[in-house]
Amino acid sequence: FFAGKLGYDDKADGVVTSGGSLGNLNALLAARQRMAGYDIWNEGAKDSNKLAIITSDEKHYCVARAAKIMGLGEEGIITIPVKDDYSFDYKKLPEAIKQAQKLGRKVIAVCAAACSTSTGTYDDLNAIADFCEANNLWFHVDGAHGASVAFSSKYKKLISGINRADSVVWDAHKMLFVPNLISAVIFKNAKDSYAAFNQNALYLFENNAIEDSHDQCVRTLECTKPAMAMKLYMSLKVHGEEFFESALDYCHDLAKHFAKRIQDCSDMELVKEPESNIVCWRYLKPDLDEEALNELQLKIRQVIIRSGKFYLVKTHLRAKNYLRVSLMNPLTRIEDLEQLLNLVREVANVS
Repeated sequence: FFAGKLGYDDKADGVVTSGGSLGNLNALLAARQRMAGYDIWNEGAKDSNKLAIITSDEKHYCVARAAKIMGLGEEGIITIPVKDDYSFDYKKLPEAIKQAQKLGRKVIAVCAAACSTSTGTYDDLNAIADFCEANNLWFHVDGAHGASVAFSSKYKKLISGINRADSVVWDAHKMLFVPNLISAVIFKNAKDSYAAFNQNALYLFENNAIEDSHDQCVRTLECTKPAMAMKLYMSLKVHGEEFFESALDYCHDLAKHFAKRIQDCSDMELVKEPESNIVCWRYLKPDLDEEALNELQLKIRQVIIRSGKFYLVKTHLRAKNYLRVSLMNPLTRIEDLEQLLNLVREVANVS
């Protein structure tokens, strides 16, 4: 079902796992097994310190964590600075390959975001796919937050090219409004879903984990776990796909309305026009320097959270602190967000 939504053909398959962090590790382990040039699972990762992945400096922390769990180390994570709009600067990919070569590293994968967690920015997946195909690299998309726009006729263009990725992680517990945790790890080629954990355990697996097995244990780190996919299945059966499309569209549209309202406020600064349901901004005071403004955003957030009226997240972009909201509840109204802006202003002017 997930694979079809992303535009994959019947060769695709995947697994359900507990959260995007584990999902990204699952996908990158499969990438390493297929791309390293030898059977890492059985021979041991004898040259992990000679491998690398390329990602952007707006990556989710779990991508770097997965690389380090795999033994790639700090030099095994080649980071490309994002463009002014916070998207992956794919034109710097050849430079990143050269950087890896100077470090004695073989690049095995490029990781893109759909969308990034901090700003909700979608990377140009087609451009990155072109590079990966031309250079025989595994293309992975961390779509934990934003891949759900596959349900939306209006916004699915944001993930154009995602069907060209070798692997995709997609969290249903984010924008598909089901209780956590439920994440899908989807592979363009079903055989790759068996590469990460190619293990023989005769007391549990049959025929050494043959690739037509439906036993999830041979394809994920987990063994015993609940039937997580049932939450999404039942939601789809009860509400229908149209509900999810409507809710997704509403949250994305609401983010655009909220951003416009922020732009209309002379004492607020918007980071960028939102592409997703994530909006970042900060409160301005002309008499404060940058250090004091950074401290002010943190204080605003702390006071508002303690009030119990709203929950605000913060993010740090180019040496500046910003307030951040992720509009995921279709019951949220623009009037609620007006109240939030008024509360931000009130707290800032008391501080």
